[in-house]
Amino acid sequence: MQLSHKLILLATCVFLTVLDASAYFVCPLRYNNHIRSQADFKASITHKVLKYTPLKVIDRKNDWLKVQSRNVSGWIHSKIVDDNIKCISPLNLKDLDCPGKKFRTRLPVKKGEAFKVIKNEVGCALVADMYGNKFYIFSANVWPLDNVNALEI
Repeated sequence: MQLSHKLILLATCVFLTVLDASAYFVCPLRYNNHIRSQADFKASITHKVLKYTPLKVIDRKNDWLKVQSRNVSGWIHSKIVDDNIKCISPLNLKDLDCPGKKFRTRLPVKKGEAFKVIKNEVGCALVADMYGNKFYIFSANVWPLDNVNALEI
């Protein structure tokens, strides 16, 4: 991707982040996390999500959160998520590298993988995978944009 296209994409991300500033996201802290059909431990497991998969909270019932990600929705118990950290997942597996950064993108990044955001910089975010490996990722190529405020002041 050419630098001018990356700058346009980055500016669009900053604008969209401001528009959706009210979003409330949580990050699962276990390696495999159950998404259930109802707010109950006896309810069927409809999906499993990996550690740091960003989940948008759309409802709450006692200790349960109704969440949705890019391709999953259901209920997760609030004790296995954290709303004090930021997590992201790539929108696609291309153009993840941040040119000139000390830590290059750890390859291969797999479909469905997600990361904890450690530090935001202009156009890039220093992230950690579920095993603690740290590297930079191009922040305009991630979801949700809210979790990578590309221009911190």
